Amino acid sequence: MKYVLKTCMFLLLGIGVCHAQEFSDKDLQSLVEAERTFSQMAKEKNTRDAFITFFNDDVITSAPGKGPIKGKKHLEEQAPNETWLYWYPVYSDIAASGDFGYNTGPWEFRPKRTDETPVAFGEFVSIWKKNAQGEWKVAVDIGISHKAPKTTPSLTTSAIKLKPSKRVSKTGKDELLKVEQKFISDLAQKGNAAYEKQLSNEARLYRAGREPITTSAEVQQFLRTQQSKVTYTFVDGEAASSNDLAYVYGKASVELVVDGVTKTRQCSYMRFWKKEDGKHWKIVLDLLSD
Repeated sequence: MKYVLKTCMFLLLGIGVCHAQEFSDKDLQSLVEAERTFSQMAKEKNTRDAFITFFNDDVITSAPGKGPIKGKKHLEEQAPNETWLYWYPVYSDIAASGDFGYNTGPWEFRPKRTDETPVAFGEFVSIWKKNAQGEWKVAVDIGISHKAPKTTPSLTTSAIKLKPSKRVSKTGKDELLKVEQKFISDLAQKGNAAYEKQLSNEARLYRAGREPITTSAEVQQFLRTQQSKVTYTFVDGEAASSNDLAYVYGKASVELVVDGVTKTRQCSYMRFWKKEDGKHWKIVLDLLSD
């Protein structure tokens, strides 16, 4: 959900005002409200304590140049400070099980709470799961940075609502990992052409240095023109118990040619897969971190 600012600490973004009921799905609405409460704590108390409160113990985050890292011990070792990370959700989706979903939206960073103008901007992507007590906790928090956004999108969700099922899947993760490994293999062989059959019409692309690409036409155009070579190394992932929404994450090596010189950047990747038709996994979010 948040991102690690290179000169500071992990970034987040939230909103602290009252909101009307946006979604009739109570689980989806509670997921959005959890994000907002998280962000409000960062504003009223401090970002470090908010992260510790809302992160689960084995949360996955990302460090620039290092890839994904596990756990929140590094946060507990930091002292609270006066920086302010503000964020809010603009897009959310949830599994039919009602206990597994994600939020994404913009973040702003200010060196001091009294500063009127933010000095850094980006997008967060956070995966939430309910714990044994029924409380939402962040399982994965990864994002990107970019220049000040040109637009302020309103909150929305997927047009494809997943159907509840009484059957709890015990093979969802195994199935997911096979799909992801096959996709990585196809990417190595075909490049971005591998996306063609796997992308949802609602797919969102997140790339460092630019605002999220959220329309089908823009996504297709970006993938056709992108010149960088990306090598993916899968680390782990998880599917909802309803086996209809899932995430994977890992390391990514990005080769860029700058002024005729090839440079390599190490980062994290994250992909969300969704069974939109109840049978076939489609990519609904694809992210490469800073």
